[in-house]
Amino acid sequence: MNNTITMFQNELKDLLRNRVTTVVLAVFAVTTSLSVLIGSLDFAVKADAFRAYVDALVANGGDPGAVPPQLFPLQLFRGGIEYLEILGALFALVVGYTSIAKERHRGTLPLVLTRPVSGFAIYSGKLLAQALLWLVTAVVTFLIGYLISITLGHASVSLVDLERVGIATIASWLYLMFWSSFAMMLTAILRRGSSALVLAVAAWLLVVLVIPQVGDTMDPDNQLPGGLFQTLQIAKADENAVLEHFAGYNNTRDALEVSSVTKHYERVSFAFLGIKDKYNLESIPFVWNELLVNSSMLLIFTSGSIAAGLFTNRRKALLGKIK
Repeated sequence: MNNTITMFQNELKDLLRNRVTTVVLAVFAVTTSLSVLIGSLDFAVKADAFRAYVDALVANGGDPGAVPPQLFPLQLFRGGIEYLEILGALFALVVGYTSIAKERHRGTLPLVLTRPVSGFAIYSGKLLAQALLWLVTAVVTFLIGYLISITLGHASVSLVDLERVGIATIASWLYLMFWSSFAMMLTAILRRGSSALVLAVAAWLLVVLVIPQVGDTMDPDNQLPGGLFQTLQIAKADENAVLEHFAGYNNTRDALEVSSVTKHYERVSFAFLGIKDKYNLESIPFVWNELLVNSSMLLIFTSGSIAAGLFTNRRKALLGKIK
């Protein structure tokens, strides 16, 4: 336990000295701030245009009858979630890879392993430091977005909204932890650090960019803005009847999306924040029930990645990689 704490302290000091840590926090603070601010300003423009339309209609003796646009502040987090999906995963890969690779480049790993230090202590200590980094990153990202939405965006946020933001923060932390531990695992397995980095980036491209894009493209309801079935005003029962004729097609698309941890993270975050209109204004228990599979898969992916890292970063394996 003492060795784990020592490795944690050393890794945390390295992270605090490393410019990457500052860059990560700055990137997500700025991008989230801009996305929430732009979303708030866009809504303000639409609201002003609606009021101008109503005033003009009333002045001419008309009856507006239209419902004014309503601001759902948590939907303003969409940009922040998408940045975490793509850039967050990439940053986590780099940090995870660097944590093991730097010890080899410095030649400190053989020195550390001459002492009674287990590979478990090395891996768990480093991972705990990274877990703290990603927790701070997720909290800062959502906290800044929340503050901007209620100050500059003039949005009102309830206690339930704060609970939803908290769930999205935990989901983001799990997602970043997956990529960080995945990179550490690859670096421990492969003798050449460059090979580990290439494979990690290739996995990032496939899981984060390719598979979700293919899944979205294959979804027939995404072919028109606002949804194909809604645009055509097709009833839910008729929609299900149509989709039954394409069961094989849908099963293939679902299988692709299930293989992507990014898609599970996106679905969980979008649902709890109400970015997906289907879950907007729904209760948290309802969303939990609807997203149980995706939440479980996100947890399984992260737990599996951490467990695989614990297995591969054993003392004997690490010694074998530096001969």
